[in-house]
Amino acid sequence: MAADSDEPITHEQKVRIVTNFILHSPPGEFNEVFSDVRVLLNDDSLLKEEASSAFKQYNKDQLTPVKIEGSDNKVLITEHNELEGGRFFDDRSKQSFRYDDLKKEASDYQVWISDPAAEPWRAALETELDAYTLNHYRNGVGSVFGKSQGSVISLIACIEDHQFQPNNFWNGCWRSQWSVSLSSSIVELRGVLKVQVHYYEDGNVQLVSSKEVKETLEVSNSQELAKEFVRIVENAENEYQLAIAENYQTMSDTTFKALRRQLPVTRAKIDWNKILSYRVVKELRG
Repeated sequence: MAADSDEPITHEQKVRIVTNFILHSPPGEFNEVFSDVRVLLNDDSLLKEEASSAFKQYNKDQLTPVKIEGSDNKVLITEHNELEGGRFFDDRSKQSFRYDDLKKEASDYQVWISDPAAEPWRAALETELDAYTLNHYRNGVGSVFGKSQGSVISLIACIEDHQFQPNNFWNGCWRSQWSVSLSSSIVELRGVLKVQVHYYEDGNVQLVSSKEVKETLEVSNSQELAKEFVRIVENAENEYQLAIAENYQTMSDTTFKALRRQLPVTRAKIDWNKILSYRVVKELRG
């Protein structure tokens, strides 16, 4: 039986609604969504206690970059470098830290020891990924994580880049994650690429796109594997970006035009505040 529309929203429903709002915040607009949800909910204890897991998940999903004390580089907040108790680690600076999901700041630093078996492979890949990110992304941040289990070494590379332009009513974010397990001489490299752009001037339009990539990779030594790893990343990401650009141009020429009327013969938008003075309105009223 359907619930009566006059019935109050339950505690569980409130948590679910708030969580969905938080997790679907457009890039660069988390604070605005949080503030709006806080006003709508009007219950700070519920927001901070019950919905706090959504804050953590959002930052990990967005591969949020954070500045690390004593390092010239940032590290990404991901599920791959997460520890217990709200802590994360950075193999580059050899530190672990506590991360504040609302302030987006790191604190309480401690010494971190990287996996000794995986570190030579991880460090070699980090060097190549740093050079690639610097050359291809204006504000890009790359992080590489490595771990070993028995004789198998797993490497994960993450890239995040964003441009937040609230004064121009748009924000955008690029994310990609690449993983490989070194268990034989020929292995599979897997990647997930994601693009999210929000444009909200006189409207509300979002582009959300993702692509999965699978390529084979030959394992030799750490330096050669790192070079081949990044070569595959570069080719796949270039191809994806070109495909998005071409698709966007096609949509601009077709889909977007179909969604809105063409400009009038004056080639100017209607000023709805002056609508009563327009001739068409006078004729309709007459």
